[in-house]
Amino acid sequence: MQPQYYHRKHHLKYALSLILIFILNQPAPIQAMSIHELAQLSQQFITTVNLNTSQLNTKQLSAVIYGHPEIGFFKASTWTIQSRHQLQLKIVAPSYQLPVQFYGKLTNGNYIFIHQRTLNSPTPSIFLTNRIKVISGKLTHPFYLLNGALPRKALIQPQFNSKDPELFRRNHHRFTYVMVINRFGEIVWIHVPVIDDTLFSSYLSSKAVGRGFYGLMFGKHSGYFEIVKYSGEVMRKFSSKDAEVPFVMHHDYETLGAQKLFAVGNEKQSLYKFTRNPAHKDQTFVSDTIIGIDLIKGQSKKLLSFTSRFNPNITPYMTGDAKDDKKFVMWGQPKADFDFLHINSVDYVSEWNGVLVSFRNISKVGLLDTQFQKVLWTLGSEPSDTYYIAEKTAQFRHQHTPFITSKDTLMLFDNAITTKRSRIVEYKLSSRGAQLIWEFQPKIPLFAKDRSSVYPLAKDRFAVYFVKPIIGNQTRAAIPHQDLYLEIDRAKNELGVMAITFPVASPGYRMIPITSVSDDPPHHLNLQRIRGHSPLTARYSKSSPPTATLSQP
Repeated sequence: MQPQYYHRKHHLKYALSLILIFILNQPAPIQAMSIHELAQLSQQFITTVNLNTSQLNTKQLSAVIYGHPEIGFFKASTWTIQSRHQLQLKIVAPSYQLPVQFYGKLTNGNYIFIHQRTLNSPTPSIFLTNRIKVISGKLTHPFYLLNGALPRKALIQPQFNSKDPELFRRNHHRFTYVMVINRFGEIVWIHVPVIDDTLFSSYLSSKAVGRGFYGLMFGKHSGYFEIVKYSGEVMRKFSSKDAEVPFVMHHDYETLGAQKLFAVGNEKQSLYKFTRNPAHKDQTFVSDTIIGIDLIKGQSKKLLSFTSRFNPNITPYMTGDAKDDKKFVMWGQPKADFDFLHINSVDYVSEWNGVLVSFRNISKVGLLDTQFQKVLWTLGSEPSDTYYIAEKTAQFRHQHTPFITSKDTLMLFDNAITTKRSRIVEYKLSSRGAQLIWEFQPKIPLFAKDRSSVYPLAKDRFAVYFVKPIIGNQTRAAIPHQDLYLEIDRAKNELGVMAITFPVASPGYRMIPITSVSDDPPHHLNLQRIRGHSPLTARYSKSSPPTATLSQP
């Protein structure tokens, strides 16, 4: 028999080991961050990797390929041979949960496996309070560009939380930024714009404007635009508030080359001027404009005002806002009574040699000429529209993100503010007007009151983003700050569904598929031509998540 103290000692050791295991398995504590750390965040995602290449003749090396079968492979743009057997490259890791595989492409076209390594994520812990999860199926693209938001208090009180669903509904409680996630919902890149130690609070419009380059526009009270490289270097920037003649930018923009920016602005108008109704003498409204901006010279000019084509006396409009919800016009000026046009999309279409514009509040889509001087045609539910949608059930209300699907067809996100069941609709445009030829509604009814989007994918598939949708027969969103992203096909199959839950009000209106985070292009790795050691394919532990479905309350 062992002495009594042995048993006590053994149990104590066992208990301590359990405590240690418990501590090691706890999530890392959320750390506070300074403004300076936020401003430097983008460049932290660039990882320098040193590899031993003793198994190959570096003189035969023509390219370095990295990635993983679950994400895809990329050709490194920045790599150097440090010594006879040492290779160094700089990459933005496509994943921090999957091991990254490195291959050398030889001058004879063959590939040789070099190394496999799991890299550490530089994502600060406070950003992980954004919950991103694939809840069914599998997404098609390696990466997605979308907007994020966090409570401002999280910077100084990382554990701050509130059960009040309305606390963070307004912009001033949050700060917003742009991020890239991979197909599993893992954050692989973040950029937080900081100007003069100030963060932005308004929701932003972000687009990829080249491989590894991103355009960001913060609207209204911010009125700021920048093109940022994946390294965090700001290549171009413009502040409408600081322009020679200050103006407001909001919602969307289009860039042509590195110099020209075309943004949605607005101007304040007298309602009485259009109605001649004495009751309207003191009422004003916001009407949108197009502003041309030279990013290099820092100059701007109003190119087009729409009041000669549309006005609130003869063009039906529906804001969807409460009557006391006044609209911001200009810094230091009183707000206007309502927002008339509310342009939410501006996209150049080379096939039609024009610019597609979405006028949300009057439920119209228009094509502008490339000089932004006139409206060439409109699509809508008025007989005066060039492409008139005569059938009531085919008409859209409060749409977003129109784009062409062929030489005479167009698709858009119909928020459906009157029927309260949002959908995707496609129209054929002809001399007889516009006919609805295809539509999609999720299996569970969803209603997104404002924002949201649809974008084309490869192989006749589409990306659909619902902002804070109301599900089924609910009167309000069950999760106040949750957006839903779906990928669908022509047969209306839901191929993949992702839920994005923010700790504050949803900060954007689209999630855009992209092929690469940095300037490293995607690369087709010919597995049949790999020689030497080939690693086991390490699969992501959640690549085939349990199927879940949205349910009505």
